[in-house]
Amino acid sequence: MNKRRMLNWLAFLGAAGVIALIPELLFTEVDGEARPVARDEGPRQQQGQLATLRSEQEPTMITNVNENRTGDEVAVAGFPRADLFAAHSWHRPAPVPMAEPAPTVAPRPAPSAPSLPLRFIGRLDDSRGTQLFLQWDERIHLVRVGDVIEGTYRLERLDRDRLTLIYLPLRQSQSLAVGSPL
Repeated sequence: MNKRRMLNWLAFLGAAGVIALIPELLFTEVDGEARPVARDEGPRQQQGQLATLRSEQEPTMITNVNENRTGDEVAVAGFPRADLFAAHSWHRPAPVPMAEPAPTVAPRPAPSAPSLPLRFIGRLDDSRGTQLFLQWDERIHLVRVGDVIEGTYRLERLDRDRLTLIYLPLRQSQSLAVGSPL
């Protein structure tokens, strides 16, 4: 059985050797006949991609396929050779920021005086003029024309049914109804 195993191995190795030699015998130059191949003269696209053939290229004729050439130069039957071990990067380039339009700045509204915190309570007419009773929150103020109330409002003018006050920080005038005189 040992001889039989040896013969099987020899037959197997012989057949493998013949199969390995068939391409060399069948695909070499015969009788000076040259085979067409295409050269890749176009630029490479991105790194890691195959080189592409240009459509206007014509195949070139070579006389000996076994010359020392790189994988990118020689192609068989007009097909480009692929670089199986080309470098490839998984790094994605940073996106190019889009130019954003300049934000439109709305003009700031002009500052205005707050609503009047004063409430008219009553008036007192005496020999020196008219005095008014005004309430601000819990406090009651007795004022005449020209007086300043808590450093914020100045009593500017008193008409029959309207009181004119000036908001001092912005110098804006505001009015308050005082009712009709008795």
